[in-house]
Amino acid sequence: MLSRRSVAIVLCFIVVMGFMTPAAVPAMADDGKPPATPARAAPAEPSPYHKLLSALQSRLSIEAATSFAGTARRSDGGIDVYLTAADAPVNAIVQELRRAACGGLNVHIVDGMKNNLATLESVRDEILARRPALLARGIKVVELGVHVTANRVRVGVKDLTDGAAAYLAAEFGADRILVFEGGEYAPKH
Repeated sequence: MLSRRSVAIVLCFIVVMGFMTPAAVPAMADDGKPPATPARAAPAEPSPYHKLLSALQSRLSIEAATSFAGTARRSDGGIDVYLTAADAPVNAIVQELRRAACGGLNVHIVDGMKNNLATLESVRDEILARRPALLARGIKVVELGVHVTANRVRVGVKDLTDGAAAYLAAEFGADRILVFEGGEYAPKH
């Protein structure tokens, strides 16, 4: 075990050699032990964007589940709310939540989507549950997720063939999925 003097010499050597700045060298407590780790700061308060986004998603997925198709961030920093059909109650919810967030964020309603979010999430979950059966057919699903702006479930298939794409479209609905050549994650060392 190193003595306090040895530790001080080693730390001075590290500072002199440029490995640490003097401000980064921990001071030793009187009992010869390093100081305790400082307490972590409380997590930051969510931004107005995230508060409004969360409120919109929560309320609309419950109160307008049949028409709510998801949300996406706009290029201007606002929020697009996708719907199968806009109606007065949905507009009222959006305006109420926007006012509660002090109205500073641009919220744009995009209606005319074919699929609601609940349907797309159900299709995604069904594909996930059927992955073993799909694999047995030679269809290796390697990527899967709801793509709100495309209003489809993106299905990435390794070594995709036309036959596999046609089978998936027939099974899950060509108007509900978007099949593409997917790549497996392979970490590089």
